[in-house]
Amino acid sequence: MRVQLHIPEGTPPLVCSLILALCFAATSSVASAQQTTENGVVRDPYFEVLGGASAESGFYAGGAYRIEVPNAWKGGLVLFAHGYRGEGPDIFVSDSPLREHLIANGYAWAASSYRGNSYRPDWGVDDTLALRDLFVERHGAPRWTILHGQSMGGHILVASLEQHPDVYQAALSECGVMSGIGEFDYLAAYTAAADYLSGVGLLSAPDTATFGKPRSESVRRAGRGTAERTCATGVEHPQR
Repeated sequence: MRVQLHIPEGTPPLVCSLILALCFAATSSVASAQQTTENGVVRDPYFEVLGGASAESGFYAGGAYRIEVPNAWKGGLVLFAHGYRGEGPDIFVSDSPLREHLIANGYAWAASSYRGNSYRPDWGVDDTLALRDLFVERHGAPRWTILHGQSMGGHILVASLEQHPDVYQAALSECGVMSGIGEFDYLAAYTAAADYLSGVGLLSAPDTATFGKPRSESVRRAGRGTAERTCATGVEHPQR
């Protein structure tokens, strides 16, 4: 990030030095607000707290985390497990999609970035469990803990319920990947169909980055009709 600093002519040297020191401190704080790990760069997890609640965020072995507890906490905790975010190095934590509802009704929530991206439900299971342990250390044991997962987060919550039945009391899965093998069969099947119908060599892509790039030249040569069928079959399947 490039910052342009304008100091009026005639400003006393002491004031100039103070301004420069403040700018340096601000720049340093931005740089130190993220962490670089073997799995990528973990973004600063800071977020603005909602009214009537307290919030905390930071880094732990499972990446970055966010916790928000209503002032009139009723003892319930909802842990949010996010979905697949590709294979890139940009690691970040998201708010619970139910955040406003939970806080308004007296329930706490927490979420983890996990230690890295990729399709690693095992990381999600371990890092979400570690986040609950962190919550217990700081706020005491909740009366109950519910998991809320989306996409790959559904795989995480199913595995968590199986492996830690005494920790979690319930779970909610939205568009969840309930079977890893079944999901990959589905991905392979629609990719093969799109490859066949469009003539675009999706199955021959050497790596994830190449697969993700629009094969615009091939699509244009194939014609508009084929391009429409390509979109209909889900070639450019969004990450979930």
